[in-house]
Amino acid sequence: EVGEPFRESLRRKTRERIATLGTFSSVDVELEEPYLPQKRKMVVITVVERTPGYAVPAIGFSTGEGGRVSLEFGYGNIGGDAISFTFGARLSYLPTDLILDPSVKKTFVEKLGDPGFSARTGVRVTGSLGFPEIGLGPLIRTQLDLLGVHDLQRDFYITKFAVTPSVNYRPLTDLNFTAAESLEYNNVRIFEAGSIDDYLLGRITNGTFTQDLARYLLVPDGLSVAVAQRFVVTWDRRDNAFDPVRGTAFISSLEHVDAFPQQVVAARTEKERALTAPGESHFLQFSETFSGYFPIFKRLRFAAKGRIGTN
Repeated sequence: EVGEPFRESLRRKTRERIATLGTFSSVDVELEEPYLPQKRKMVVITVVERTPGYAVPAIGFSTGEGGRVSLEFGYGNIGGDAISFTFGARLSYLPTDLILDPSVKKTFVEKLGDPGFSARTGVRVTGSLGFPEIGLGPLIRTQLDLLGVHDLQRDFYITKFAVTPSVNYRPLTDLNFTAAESLEYNNVRIFEAGSIDDYLLGRITNGTFTQDLARYLLVPDGLSVAVAQRFVVTWDRRDNAFDPVRGTAFISSLEHVDAFPQQVVAARTEKERALTAPGESHFLQFSETFSGYFPIFKRLRFAAKGRIGTN
């Protein structure tokens, strides 16, 4: 601030806050003529602006997904206000003649048609808008995330649309608070089993059940709408988030979800309707995660992580 003392702590804070805008590759805060004794000094801030936009197209093929094309696009300085926008899209399609598993080929043709472009085309579209300033000061940022997915697996498909606004408050470099609200629409179709529970029970019986699959299908059968709220506190004192050698990280998370099935099963009597009516689901999760890293010798380190929580 003009007229206030020049301190090293404020210099570091200025650099960090400018750097978090994401639009500059380097930030330098120095005094003009630093070795000249003066009661009042001029502060010069020098920045180097990075290329604000990028586009990455890709094309490929695999026996699991067939042909696929994708595009990633991002722009980090809309209107010169450090508003960021990212967009990603991916399409894939596996022709019937290239499906190697006979049982999967039969299921896809019978359940989804041939060629069945509308149901058998895998789609993933993501978009994100980030705002560094919403009128509450430089420590509070907000972000809007959009998601559209049609994921085709060998035994089921899931279609999801979601919108998630979030607010981020970072009072210190290593302390972060995030609050998010999300609204999502899900449509799950199991090809052979009658319900998600029946399908997972079958996978347990034949020994192919995994926790990842159970988490992926943590939605009601058929069409459903879910509303969720999430609050996360992160205290990260690691020296490097991607390859830490020393330091600790603590994450506390609280999430609440209400899901409302949208399909009503036809029934002839009031009693049958009561038995087959889809039920709402309400879910609350609280979790604590702690990880620590301690150097031993050069790049050799000891790492440990613990997690505890309740559903």
